Amino acid sequence: MIQEGEDLFILVSTTSVPPNDPPKYFDQFKIPIFNWRKSGFSKPSWGLGFKLIHVTRQELMSSVKKEDILGKIHITDFDILLSEIEYIHDN
Repeated sequence: MIQEGEDLFILVSTTSVPPNDPPKYFDQFKIPIFNWRKSGFSKPSWGLGFKLIHVTRQELMSSVKKEDILGKIHITDFDILLSEIEYIHDN
């Protein structure tokens, strides 16, 4: 998923595999995409917020092909995703 907000791009790996019960280590990094249908997914999905890699706009656009993009994330989910990623990497 890519969301453009001025110069902010977030490329997020996604999964349709829900968190385990009881949770395993990496489940803490699964961020729900509540509006998954509006974002182009066919089933409930989560963004994976474990790793952050900083790239320039040019690097991103040269690395990601249009067919790699599943959709554009709903603004509410973008805000949640951004907030959760900041929380994960600030703590």
